[in-house]
Amino acid sequence: MSRVGGNIVIGTFWILVAIWMFMSGGAENQASAAILVILGFMFYWSAYKIYQNPNLAKKNKKNLVQQMTDPNYKNTLKSKKKK
Repeated sequence: MSRVGGNIVIGTFWILVAIWMFMSGGAENQASAAILVILGFMFYWSAYKIYQNPNLAKKNKKNLVQQMTDPNYKNTLKSKKKK
C-alpha cells in the first residue's frame, strides 16, 4: 500500500505544479501545464491499478548485471511468461 500512497502523493505534486504554471500565464506555461496534468493523472491511474492488483507493486530484486550473468536467466524468464 505504500506504493499506492507514494503514487498519489507524486500525482498530487505534479497536478499542483501544473496549476501553478497555468496561473503564472504564458502560452508555453499553459502547454506545459497540460502535459503535467496528464503526468499527474498517470500516477493516479498507476496507483489505482496497484490498488486493484497488489502483485503489480512487486519488483524483480536482481539488477541488470545479475540478470545477465545468471545462467538460468532465460529459463526463469520463460517460466514467468507462462504463468
